[in-house]
Amino acid sequence: MMVPKLIKRHNIEATIGIFMHSPFPSSDVFKMLPKRIEVLSALVCCDLIGFHLFEHARNFFTACRRVLGLNHEFKKGGFLQIECNGRPIMIRVSHIGVDVEDIN
Repeated sequence: MMVPKLIKRHNIEATIGIFMHSPFPSSDVFKMLPKRIEVLSALVCCDLIGFHLFEHARNFFTACRRVLGLNHEFKKGGFLQIECNGRPIMIRVSHIGVDVEDIN
């Protein structure tokens, strides 16, 4: 989760997208982590962050609000957006699955 910040240090113009394949913890759990500010600060260097479920996205933007003071808003096309330092970070919920019939 720290990689987006490292990439931005190398190339400020880089476009970064990340898909969180594992659930993002609730803000109550997340706020107990000692490096919570560093992790969220690195993730908001992304331009797009994807989650499997809306619950995981909600946990992320709630953590952003509680830890970093960032608010979210809904945008056209099913996107949520968080603005950080005048830069939009798009949050997308996309169910990704495997078609069992294709595998068979």
